[in-house]
Amino acid sequence: MDKCKSKGQSDFMGLVVIVLIFIVAISFILFFSMRENGGDFSSSLDKNLHTSNTISSILQTNTLCRDLTVSQIIEQCAWTNNWVGNSCRSASGDSPCDYANDVISLMLHESLSQQFDYSFLLETEFSQEPSIEIIPSQCMGEQVTKVQPLSYSGGKLFITLTLCDIQ
Repeated sequence: MDKCKSKGQSDFMGLVVIVLIFIVAISFILFFSMRENGGDFSSSLDKNLHTSNTISSILQTNTLCRDLTVSQIIEQCAWTNNWVGNSCRSASGDSPCDYANDVISLMLHESLSQQFDYSFLLETEFSQEPSIEIIPSQCMGEQVTKVQPLSYSGGKLFITLTLCDIQ
């Protein structure tokens, strides 16, 4: 008889645990579905991650110019805007800034233009004017901006990428 009573109690406790898990799950579902801006948080987080990852990817990409990374070309652009060693030509001109501008423009267009409007700026801590400025269209609505500092031999660079929804 004790075995039957013990088995009945454990069956009952198992049922209680299952019901409690079900109630907690339903509570979470109701909480997140009734929030007014529940989707905004997810969208904003996605844009934040996308912005940070895009900057990192751009900086680490190897180019066709002597296998230099975009980061190395940006440093040459900011330092003297003259090539160290053999120069690389781009459609826009002969300087490192021209080459970086063309490479970054292509990367941004290919990876972002279907989902976001965007702007990209490269500034140094000493210059009032950006060394590179890519703004294919004006951002309207909610914007997510990330600034990535980058140290180089001349000081600090600031890479700014802004994403916003296509209007």
